[in-house]
Amino acid sequence: MVIWKIKDKEYNLRLTTRACTNVEKRLGTNPLNVFSQLRDNELPSISNMLVILHESINTLNHGISFDALCDLYDEYCEDGGDISTLIQLIIELLQDSGIVPKDLKNQ
Repeated sequence: MVIWKIKDKEYNLRLTTRACTNVEKRLGTNPLNVFSQLRDNELPSISNMLVILHESINTLNHGISFDALCDLYDEYCEDGGDISTLIQLIIELLQDSGIVPKDLKNQ
């Protein structure tokens, strides 16, 4: 489980197999491809990362709509979060779920 902290609130995130298959249906690709298909200094799209985050947040915090998640992301940015910390969070989720190795440095 990964914790996403926004101001004084914490959200437990988990990318389960079911959540992963939902991400694949919504994006039309495996969640790992959000990162593996990037070239040069290209960043993954915020919309793709928010889809992964949306499925992950609803595993343990049921009923959060995509619009509500976008509002949470806005709060996260207002609280000092940014695209690079969101990328780190998504990578943590992928590691926690077993999609990518927990220790990428040794791979």
